[in-house]
Amino acid sequence: MKKQSSKWINISLGYISDIVVIVHRFVMTALGLLCYHDAMKQSLFNILSDGLLCRYKVAIQHVQFLLEVERNGIPMTTNHYFSDNLEKCRQERMFSLMQEFSINDCKHGSVIRLSDAKRTHPMSNMEHIVQDIHDILQSYYKVARKRYVDNVVTQATSHFLITGPETPLNLFTPTFVSGLTKEELEHIVGEALRMKRERARLKKDIASLTEAKHILLHG
Repeated sequence: MKKQSSKWINISLGYISDIVVIVHRFVMTALGLLCYHDAMKQSLFNILSDGLLCRYKVAIQHVQFLLEVERNGIPMTTNHYFSDNLEKCRQERMFSLMQEFSINDCKHGSVIRLSDAKRTHPMSNMEHIVQDIHDILQSYYKVARKRYVDNVVTQATSHFLITGPETPLNLFTPTFVSGLTKEELEHIVGEALRMKRERARLKKDIASLTEAKHILLHG
């Protein structure tokens, strides 16, 4: 199973990394809409960054956990599709063996004589075992692959990054804001307040200069 699933690692980690990037871009866009100045946005992000990184890391670690379970655990399933897949594999193998004896009948399509169907295909015990193992692994792989993909999407992506209670999107809440210290709040809005005061001072200077100009021109 480890060999068959060797490509899962890069595909899975690449996928979850892409989702993390998308979620992070959404968070930054939301912060940009929330904060009326870049300095405030950056200050707020600095406070949120540790929590965001922690939650991104949890999602990535969960993908690694799922990889460990599927690739290094004991292969097992209660999914009835395993039995269906195994039966289908054996039927396809038998169909392939019987094709060489088929006769193209215009009325009934391809048919096989009973005498040909009864022919044996002698194999050693080892050959039987190899074929059975191959069919079992192939059937199990199909079930495990679908299960793994579903788990990555529902757990790592949806639960840990989008819809769960501890997602990056749920980090900035009223509870989070109420827990900020006075120093943190001042750090977030301090720069914006300084710029507001600076604008007020500039407006006052402009008004004074305008008045002075009027006096000079009109006496």
